[in-house]
Amino acid sequence: MEIDRLYRAATPFRRGGLFGLVHVGADAAPIPAPPEAAPAWDKAAERLRGRFGALRLVTPLAADLAQGADAAQQTATTRLRRAGAAQGLDYVIVYRVTAEKTGAASLFGGERFVARAEAAILDVRTGAVLGAVATDPGEPAASESTARAAAMAALTETLDGLGRRLDADAMRAAAPPM
Repeated sequence: MEIDRLYRAATPFRRGGLFGLVHVGADAAPIPAPPEAAPAWDKAAERLRGRFGALRLVTPLAADLAQGADAAQQTATTRLRRAGAAQGLDYVIVYRVTAEKTGAASLFGGERFVARAEAAILDVRTGAVLGAVATDPGEPAASESTARAAAMAALTETLDGLGRRLDADAMRAAAPPM
């Protein structure tokens, strides 16, 4: 019944809505974004603006301030939705980046790292996930920061494709029946 209610309540994607951007940890709780995220999102913001509207940062502090008295009883999704609603957002792009060593250092080189990034677009009003994307670990990099930066760049490109798909879906839904 709950799933049926979500389908009935779901509103179609609206192009150009207000989007929040929040970095989360493994438990989906907001955490500060890694330093390499800012340059990737700055580049992506211009490219995605027509599709995703304004991108506003949802910081861990903003998420904490938006919580009500029952914060301990809330799921991670509810916390993110409340934070988005408190900022007047339509959608929240929730993303995380994980990095790991690919092996021990050798005589011929230092440690190598790979990173993976993933994101989901959450409808603030309904809690529906409109789409999700993930990157494959790229080529090993000499530093964790470099691996994270490459994963973030790949993620923003992948999000552009998701945005095109959501746009097409929205146009089909808005088209008059034939």
